[in-house]
This record gives sequence, structure tokens and C-alpha cells, in this order.
Amino acid sequence: MRTKVLILITVLLVSCVAYAQTADVTICNNASYTIPSISGASAGVDNYRWFENNKIIPGATGPAYTTYTIDANGKPPGTYTYVRQAHAADCDLWQSSNVFTVEVLDYASPVPPLVTGGTYCGPNVAVTLEATAPGGATISWWTASAGGTQITFPQTISTSTTYYAQATLATGCVSSRAAAVATVNTKPELSLTAGSAAQGADLNAAMTNIKYTIGGGATGYSLTGTLPPGVAASPVSGNVITIGGTPTAVGNYTYTVSTTGQQSPCTLLSLSGTISVSDGLKIGTVTWSEKNVDAANTFAATAESYGKFYQWNRTTAYTTTDPLSPTWATTSITDATWTVNPCPSGWRLPTQAEFQALHDNSVPVGGTWVAAGTRNSVNGRYYGPNSATCSVLGGNMTGCIFLPAVGRRNTNGALSNQTSSGYYWSSTQYNSGSGYNLYFNSGGSNPANYNNKAYGFSVRCVK
Repeated sequence: MRTKVLILITVLLVSCVAYAQTADVTICNNASYTIPSISGASAGVDNYRWFENNKIIPGATGPAYTTYTIDANGKPPGTYTYVRQAHAADCDLWQSSNVFTVEVLDYASPVPPLVTGGTYCGPNVAVTLEATAPGGATISWWTASAGGTQITFPQTISTSTTYYAQATLATGCVSSRAAAVATVNTKPELSLTAGSAAQGADLNAAMTNIKYTIGGGATGYSLTGTLPPGVAASPVSGNVITIGGTPTAVGNYTYTVSTTGQQSPCTLLSLSGTISVSDGLKIGTVTWSEKNVDAANTFAATAESYGKFYQWNRTTAYTTTDPLSPTWATTSITDATWTVNPCPSGWRLPTQAEFQALHDNSVPVGGTWVAAGTRNSVNGRYYGPNSATCSVLGGNMTGCIFLPAVGRRNTNGALSNQTSSGYYWSSTQYNSGSGYNLYFNSGGSNPANYNNKAYGFSVRCVK
């Protein structure tokens, strides 16, 4: 009996193809060129070898030779052909890449350019760098030491940036690239963020703080000029400089805040301010405050600041500009006296008789209406013996006070008469539903005006 045996022969086809660059290159006789890593070769490749002009290159073998660097130094000018072969463990044959050429010119590359960096104050600054090339060479600028994008100047940047200059001869030979840095230092920032550049303050009373904020390239500040005795500038805290304290001497004090720490060529920034300290206007034994009441028990920042509106015998402070806040109280008010005090500690509301004395002792009688302009930046009326010549903006407030024309809020909370009239509560009631107040406009002053206690008026304090 015959037995048939089926023999199955399996042929494994393994790709051992080696891929190489196809573009020929040209280099100068003192340059070098690295043939790049050849992608796409079989994953099983365990050895490579390179051939130059059909002769194996000694040493350019083994697994490490995925690339090969051609050094043209000492090579005679001419055209050289290169082939790479790859071998895989599961293939018996070496597989060759395509043939490509490297032409070595009979010219040397120029030396790298001499470059000059630059320092600028930014951000968003236009920069231009300079480079000097060997004789006959032209300069080009690039974004990287090799490859990259060619650029022209000026370039607008906000951070320090390195650019690279390359020299090219008429022969086409190029130099290696020289790095030049455009250094960008950040300009300083300085702003007034609280208080006023023309700040009023009362003698022996804590002043409203003035705050400056630094930023950018500024790391500190200097203060020149003079602050009132009892007033000081704080160290920087969270980029904020605070000027505050309790002034103990009357006068006008001018100071300047300047940034420090900025790097050249950035220059310092400066802001100046004035603090005018007054003992307040005295009529008889009564001293009048220089500023309206803002939040309960707090004076407004300056003599021109509107502050807040108050209803009779209430400490709720309402906004003097729209939108109205908080919600308006519409209940009727019949309280005979002010049992709550919105004024700061040591101060109180004036009586109707004290308003009358302020009116009568002003020169001219009833004070002086002054529209916004050179003496003050908002409409209002000066009261006191020197009301005809006093100036908030000029820092001359001796013998007077300035009351801004804040207007009022009607009994329904609606804003009315702002910039044309002023209404200031007294502590004296007219009857159970109405209270006396000082009323003024551009035409005159009435210290015995009276209105419904549900109106919202300004408050000016005395002591």
C-alpha cells in the first residue's frame, strides 16, 4: 500500500525595503551635511551600511547608522553618489536604497556674521537687529538655528526673542547661523486707584486713604515732596501703595509717587498729588466738615464727591447716581428728631439755626454759586467769609466750604435736580411730616427750606 504525504511549504515574504531621500544636495567644501534618518524601513532591520561612489564607507555600519554625516572638509570638489543598504534578521539579502548625489563645490562657506542684539521697552515693540557679513556676502535672518522661517525687520514682539543671521556668498555657499537676542523689558505701570489727586482732609481726623497701584516692570516706588505730619506712605503690599493717616497740621502738601525697579531702556512713571488739610470752617463755635457723608459714618473722598443720600432719621445710604441702590424705603416718616447719626464719630447733623448762621456769615450772604470750571470740577456753592475767592481745585479752602449740587431723590426714589440744586438735611423738623434743610441753586440759598421727610437729601456734618 502506498501512503501519500502532503508537505506544505510556507513562504514568508518580508519587506526589507530601505527608503532614502530622493533630493540631491549641494554643499560647500568646508561644510558638512547629515543625510537625514530614513523613514519607512522595515521594523526588523538590524544593520545598515553606507556606500560612497560604490565603495563601502568604513565605520558607517551597524544599527546606529540610520543617518550619515558627510564632512566636505578635505574632499576634492565633485559629485559623490550615496546608497544605504538595510539588512533584516529574517532576510538573507541586503536591500539598497535609491542612489542620490551630494555635490561638493570648490568654494568655502563664509564665516558666520557678526551680530548685535538689542534691548527694548515693551510690550508690542518694533525691533531691528544688525549683523555684519564678510565681504561680498548678503545677510538673511531666520527664526531658528537651522530650518525655521526667514524674516525681515522690524519685527513686533512682546517678549525676549532670539533671531539668527546667516551669510550667503554669490557662489551660493552659506554660513552657519549666528544668534542675536532682542531683549524686551516690560515698561512700568502706575495708576491712582483710590482717593483723589487733589485730596481734602480734616485736621486731627483720619483722612480717606489714597492708593496707587504699580505693575509691569515696576517693583517698588519712591515718594518725593511732602506729606502732612501724621500721614505716611506704606510699603508696597500686593502692588498697592497706601497713603493715609491723621493729619496734624493745616496746609497744602504736594507729593510725587514714582516707580522704581524698571529695567533700561524703560523709564520711570510718576504721578503727583496734593493733600489739603483744613481745620474746617468755623462759624461761631461750630466747625463745618469739608466733605459730604458717604456710607454711614464715613466722609466722602473729596470736597467735590457727592457722597450718599439719606432719608430723615435713617442710616440707609442711597446712591446719588442711577441705578438706585439699595431698594428705596417708601414708608412715611414722622420721627420728630434724628435719633440715629449718619455722621462720623464726633460729628453730627447741623440744626436749622446753624444753617442760617452759615448762610448769613458768608460773603456775600448766601455764599457763591460756581459752575464747574477752574475753581471746581462739579457745580456747587461756596459758603463762608471767603466764598467769593475759595477754590477746591486751587487748594485754597481757608474760610469756606464747598457744597456740591447733588440734587435729591424724590419720595418715590427717583433722582431729581442733579447738578442744578443742592438739598442738605438739618436735624430740626418743620412739622411731623417735614424737616428743615438747606436748599440752593444758581439763583440763591435758602437755609429754612423744608420738605417731606421721605425725600433723600445729602448730609454735611458739624461739630
